[in-house]
Amino acid sequence: MLLLTLAITAESSHPHPFTPPAKQQPLTALSSQQTVVCDSGDFATIGKYKPQDATTNPSLILAASKKPEYAKLIDDAVAYGVKHGKTTEEKIDATFDNLLVQFGSEILKIVPGKVSTEVDARFSFDKDISIQKALRIIDVSDSFYKYNTSSRLTTTSALQGGRH
Repeated sequence: MLLLTLAITAESSHPHPFTPPAKQQPLTALSSQQTVVCDSGDFATIGKYKPQDATTNPSLILAASKKPEYAKLIDDAVAYGVKHGKTTEEKIDATFDNLLVQFGSEILKIVPGKVSTEVDARFSFDKDISIQKALRIIDVSDSFYKYNTSSRLTTTSALQGGRH
């Protein structure tokens, strides 16, 4: 199955290679043939487009978290970080890991499928740090969710030395 990620908040003036059937919206036509994934941290945007799955990353979460409607998530994440970190750096890391999990949890209330959370791109070229960060996010997820979750670590080609 081909997984197609749409940047639904961006518009392009270039013609798309896919031509939808007449009288059908392009996203509706596309979703009948592919899995539509929303790449966003904004719940309203995700809800508007009704994708099957969603993916988010630290940059998208940071942008969304500046909106007042997400203040409670920020407050909860900060409280978590203060409780789970010893040094300032550990508190910041714990806060952000918790925030990623909270956003993922809220997105799961909107999409029927999966939510993918990417780790910070700065870790892309360091396998050990990428794995440590992913495991910390999984630990936070396991303590946050009251049901079984599955986790998958996807690495970049650069991290894999160009091998797939």
